[in-house]
Amino acid sequence: MDARTLAKEIKTLRKNAGLTLVQLSSRTGIPARSLTRMEAGDPSAPIGRVMTVLASLGATLSVAPTLRPTLDQLAATYDER
Repeated sequence: MDARTLAKEIKTLRKNAGLTLVQLSSRTGIPARSLTRMEAGDPSAPIGRVMTVLASLGATLSVAPTLRPTLDQLAATYDER
């Protein structure tokens, strides 16, 4: 997931919760200006703040390995037989 996708998810969660940026700021202690940048996809948003926002919206962030094809799978994909 990239910063833009995460930003869209955060904004959707906030709106679904019926919260304004000011209300979310009050709930999290994070300035509304920072929340605005976070929702715009600013990739420099501190992970701690992102986690705080997600927790306050009843969500979590999970990490999963990126699945990449093995060399055998790639060979089969490009096999010209």
